[in-house]
Formats: sequence, structure tokens, C-alpha cells
Amino acid sequence: MAAELDKPQLYTETDLDPKIFKTPTHLMEILLPWAKTCPPPGTVIDLAAGLGTEVLALEQAGIPVIGQEGGEYIHAVTTLQKGLAEKLDQYPDHSFGGAFLKDTWLLLSPSQRREMLTGLKRILQPQGSLLLISEIISEYHARGSKTGEIVAHDYPSWRAGVSLIQSNEGLETINYLSTPEDTRCTAEENGYEFTLIREYPKTDPLARENRWTPGDGFIAKLTPKTGEE
Repeated sequence: MAAELDKPQLYTETDLDPKIFKTPTHLMEILLPWAKTCPPPGTVIDLAAGLGTEVLALEQAGIPVIGQEGGEYIHAVTTLQKGLAEKLDQYPDHSFGGAFLKDTWLLLSPSQRREMLTGLKRILQPQGSLLLISEIISEYHARGSKTGEIVAHDYPSWRAGVSLIQSNEGLETINYLSTPEDTRCTAEENGYEFTLIREYPKTDPLARENRWTPGDGFIAKLTPKTGEE
């Protein structure tokens, strides 16, 4: 069953900083060539589109693209579907040539990352890939428990998220990372080949295009290994 479509709610320049509407020029220098090499049907999915800026830029470049966003209230510059990055059951097998995720990787718990990567293996075409754009966070603090059941999300700052996990024993603190090396390990553990495309400092134009506070970042491509389900 197809995900429910939401009508975009268009901002005016008095609502948000107008730079949000600018085409992400430096990111598109990487995103567009990658999208053009995705296998048939060539459609790509933005797993956490936010305002849909990258989706709109790809649409304008003639790339077939679907953007989804998990926020309860979606405000977008183009039409998006409701959906969480790690919840991909609504999409048919092999329906996308590629997927990309910008910013949200650092907000996903290890179990959410595994769930997303498992789902992508099913919905990607053979030789399809995930293009991952993330800030580098060396220590991501999350409140957790042995149950691992996430009951809510809270975002106390633009640089880090906190997953609130409930248990009879109360809350305890766990750490997980968003770095190239940690991402490489996660990819390999889940049956993906990891290719680091670029690391960049917060002074780089790529970082300044971030919709959050610019920070050191990296771009990587994750490709499911042949024959692994």
C-alpha cells in the first residue's frame, strides 16, 4: 500500500530564513551524479526529507524522486509522504534505484539504523545504494534501557537528539556514534559495502548548506553486498 500523500504547506520568506529555499549547490554536485547512476527504475527516495529542499532540487533536475518525512506536521517546499526513515514496509520490493539520507543518521539509534538498512535491502534494486550525508558526532548521548523500546524522541538542541526509552529499571545513559569509522562498522555488520566519498570541516561550503548548525561532516555510499539478504 502506498504511503499517504500530504499536500505541501509552502512557507513564505517571512516564515523561515530564505536560504532554506536555495538549491543546495555543493551537495547537488555529489547528489545529482549519484542519482543519475542509480539502476532502473531510477527513482530515488529521500528517507527523511525535512522541508524537501533536496527533493525539489532533484525534481527540477528531472530525477524521479519520492520524499518522505516523519514529522507530525509537515511543512515542505514540495509534496512529501509521511514516513519514518527506518519504517519502509509500505514500499514494494525493488521499487527504488537509490536512497539518500541527510542529517538524520546521527539521530537514529543503533536498532533504528539496523532496521533501516534491512528495509533498504528489500526496496532497493540490485546495485542500488544509500547515499548518506551526516554530521560527525563523536559522542551521541541517548537515554536507554535494556528493553531498547523507544517511546518518544526529544530534540534538546540542533546538534544531538535524545531517545527516551522506558523500562521498569528507569533510565540509563548509553552512547553511540556518528563517525565514518563507526558507520563503516555498522554497514559491514549489516551486509553493506562502505565507500567514504568525502569528509569535510564545518568551514566547508557543504557544512554551511546544512539545515542545522553547521558541523564537521561526511558523505558515504552504502551498497548492499551481492547475495546477502
